Amino acid sequence: MINIDAETGAVTMYSGKPSNIIEELLMDETNPKIQKERALEIYTDALRVKLEWRENQDKDTPKYELIYKQTTNNSEKKFSDFGREVRYIDAHTGEKIWSK
Repeated sequence: MINIDAETGAVTMYSGKPSNIIEELLMDETNPKIQKERALEIYTDALRVKLEWRENQDKDTPKYELIYKQTTNNSEKKFSDFGREVRYIDAHTGEKIWSK
């Protein structure tokens, strides 16, 4: 969605974001400080697999299969971190951004 000020012709809203947010984003550094290959390396280092049972959803012959499922859970996670996974890699710092 785009909203245009009828008097000035200025874009006041773009895709639901007010113009002041757009202006702030335009002032931010848009060139990443780490390369995408490094981000992939960070993400790959966080990648783990866990063994679990998965129910086959076949209506005629339902059964369970033993599978390895990918996760980015911290292998040394504390109880408070249970279930948190890496969602993103910060393009400026290379830090892992974890789910809540």
